[in-house]
Amino acid sequence: MLNEIPWVGGSDAERPGAVPPAVAAFDALPGELRDHELLRVSAGEEIPGLAEELAVPLPPPRKERRSVLLPDDQPPPPPPPAGPPRPGPGAGRPKGSRPT
Repeated sequence: MLNEIPWVGGSDAERPGAVPPAVAAFDALPGELRDHELLRVSAGEEIPGLAEELAVPLPPPRKERRSVLLPDDQPPPPPPPAGPPRPGPGAGRPKGSRPT
């Protein structure tokens, strides 16, 4: 079954015949096939409604970073000041001793 998966990537995937035609049709869509969908499509099974589901357009990329936690006109708070280092595991025990 694993031999059915087209194990190619990058420019190798663009060579004619490198990817089964059924899988290549999904490669141009905005969505990605899940692993179980890729296995089923590679094996020649048709999944009803899959092409329509994957063809939904993605929203355009954001031009600026925004926070959903703060209003647009309020700048983010400054980071907290760095405190003293925290003791690691075993701090306070004599050197070479083990926890009881």
